[in-house]
Amino acid sequence: MADGTKIDYGLGTRLGSLDGHRVVGHTGGGGFGNVLESFPDDHLTIAVLVNTGNGAGLAIKIATAVARVMLGLPEKKTLRDLPVPREELMALAGKTYESDEGVVTNYESDGKLRFRLPDSPIEGALSRQAEYTYAVEENIEVRFLMRAGRAEWAIV
Repeated sequence: MADGTKIDYGLGTRLGSLDGHRVVGHTGGGGFGNVLESFPDDHLTIAVLVNTGNGAGLAIKIATAVARVMLGLPEKKTLRDLPVPREELMALAGKTYESDEGVVTNYESDGKLRFRLPDSPIEGALSRQAEYTYAVEENIEVRFLMRAGRAEWAIV
């Protein structure tokens, strides 16, 4: 960003890694789901199109499972559940984000960060993996980008 904040998204492309393997890709949804991921150092590209549901969640799960097999990685990542510092919890709770699945709201319950999609049965706990980094499940992680003590972005 212009102020020097590093983000892993630009011009429709996300940058990231899967257990140390560099990945570049894009997801989408809207009555369907899709993922296009490239692991440039491994000469691997994965495309998944799912014609069910609304959002990229299922397509991401499938793409990640395929990538793990092709890269010889364990089937599932071992999750941590680190304690959430009060300051971090207060900075993230009560925030709302747009996603492929719809609006997502974070809230605090018993010292944990949780999420829900309003007007939907979808909700759950976020397991803290590192500072401002949480797992939704074994293969889906959310990283919150902070600016001036406030969460500005949530990148899945």
